[in-house]
Amino acid sequence: MFRKIPLAIFLLFLIQFTSCSSNREIISYEPLEQILKKPLNEWTLGDCNKVIKSYSTHNERGYSKMKKMSANNVKVYITAVPLHEQTIKARVKKEALVRRYTDNDFILRLKEELEFFTNKTVDINSGKIILKSGIENQKLKALSFDVNIENITDPIVGLEMYNAELGFFIESKDGKFGRVTELYSHYYEDYFILYDQVSAIFTFSLIDDSSEKIYKNDILTEGYQLVFNGLSVEPVILKWF
Repeated sequence: MFRKIPLAIFLLFLIQFTSCSSNREIISYEPLEQILKKPLNEWTLGDCNKVIKSYSTHNERGYSKMKKMSANNVKVYITAVPLHEQTIKARVKKEALVRRYTDNDFILRLKEELEFFTNKTVDINSGKIILKSGIENQKLKALSFDVNIENITDPIVGLEMYNAELGFFIESKDGKFGRVTELYSHYYEDYFILYDQVSAIFTFSLIDDSSEKIYKNDILTEGYQLVFNGLSVEPVILKWF
């Protein structure tokens, strides 16, 4: 069964998610690969936005708020950002630029977020991102996503479901899947009610029901999809392929 994560963590990422949306016009023209090769202390606000946007996806390319309902009766529009090393670096760096953190404060924030969501940490002395200590801690067992779910029915019809997250999965290309293990939302309770939109952090297990790893390696920036059953007529799928 899933468990909820701390409110403070959710609020931080909710602020960053909405901040990202309002600043998407500030996008770097550098290719993603070039940004990722630069030292983190050289990343600009535009670089951070480019990294976050590059790894974000949604269930309908070209969706327009003006048209609302899609032709195939999709009831929700879902956007999601995976919380892996690259996006966490971009989000924490963006936070540091906006709030003018000292170098030390930035390193501590980055260390905190990496340790919470990944199998990485930061060497305080060198500032380098490294694997956590201990063989067991180095294994990536879960992947979290900052998810925003919007009701796009028109006229609007409230969507209600008990324990909706039991129908949400992370799935590999070969069909192996993991379940939701943790979630947090200020408005998301056991009984899922969606009238407008809701934001939540979902953490999916990378271990399947047979206790087998879904993926052979721990570098997960693509090769998976999120499947949301029960929120629309057909499963809503977000792909990172």
